[in-house]
Amino acid sequence: EKRSGDRAVWLEWLSRYSHRLHRDLDSGTDVSKVNEVRLSTMKQNNPRFILRNHILQTAIYRTCRERKFL
Repeated sequence: EKRSGDRAVWLEWLSRYSHRLHRDLDSGTDVSKVNEVRLSTMKQNNPRFILRNHILQTAIYRTCRERKFL
């Protein structure tokens, strides 16, 4: 039951996304220009690095050990 519900949600999202892409391209805009704008927007809004918890924990542990906190 959950699986079919999840499938329906994803299909609805894909349909809306596809509609948006077609709308963006139907306006006569150059595809390369659309991609350029989308890439620029992604770079401005997404983090450059994704901190992994195990890497952070290792850094904290090493710092504390070097400074004799542990």
